[in-house]
Amino acid sequence: MFITLRTTVRSYFVGIGQIMLQENAITGLLFLIGIFYNSVLMGITIFFATIIGTSTAKLLKYDVNNINKGLYGFNAALVGIAGIVFLKIKILSISILIIACVLSTILHNFFIKKKLPVYTLSFVTVTYSIIFFIKTFTPNLLILNEGCSPAYNLNFDYIFKGFGQVIFQENAVSGIVFFIAIFISSPIAAIYAITFSELSGLIAISLSIPLNLVNAGLFSYNALLCAIAFANRKLFTIFWVLLASSLSLIFSLLMNQIQIIQLTLPFVLACFIVSTLKNRNHINKQLLN
Repeated sequence: MFITLRTTVRSYFVGIGQIMLQENAITGLLFLIGIFYNSVLMGITIFFATIIGTSTAKLLKYDVNNINKGLYGFNAALVGIAGIVFLKIKILSISILIIACVLSTILHNFFIKKKLPVYTLSFVTVTYSIIFFIKTFTPNLLILNEGCSPAYNLNFDYIFKGFGQVIFQENAVSGIVFFIAIFISSPIAAIYAITFSELSGLIAISLSIPLNLVNAGLFSYNALLCAIAFANRKLFTIFWVLLASSLSLIFSLLMNQIQIIQLTLPFVLACFIVSTLKNRNHINKQLLN
């Protein structure tokens, strides 16, 4: 009984850790602490959303190994916390979010069965659907975005705010906690992530992106996720990381231009393209040998 309970609780924290591709319960716990530091409400929300996603997978008898790896927690976790960002807290919005967490889990299981490397696509798809649904039928539930205040100087804490923005935390301290959490799980991933969080922001500035958006970490978080996704100790890794991060920044810039909320779609698209190229390169090498 105790072992089962421990495994269940561990799967919740691993699920939160998987938001940044880390199958590590301590990392997930630190992510949760970082979120609670910035917002108690968001901390409570993400924990319960993770429970909903994981419990859905158990009820539907999905693969136990995947459940224990946290693969059914992270998309639901992101959907839950996105709801707090974009929706007013009402009974209707809470009901919608619970259903959305369940749907994100079912959708992610479909992607897993099809062996598609889609990362957070379930979160992105469900969240866009929620926003469209609310805008169409109950726009009064939406939280209006008033935008960031103008900025005149670059604040280099954007590097850590980029880590925070992965989980909707525009807070440098939370971002530092997230960085430490990743470093504990994978030092090489953390080093790549912080490097490309900085580079992505600097490139965005050079392309005349408003400083307030860069300072908020909004042009760093997708790039650092790409860096984490492809990080390893092989020398040629830098090419794939650079390509994926560059593509994610291009997608972020395009989405900003046409005023579409980024979420983690640039990361998903960039990783899908690079994974496809990487796999083809591997197949070609095998054929040549």
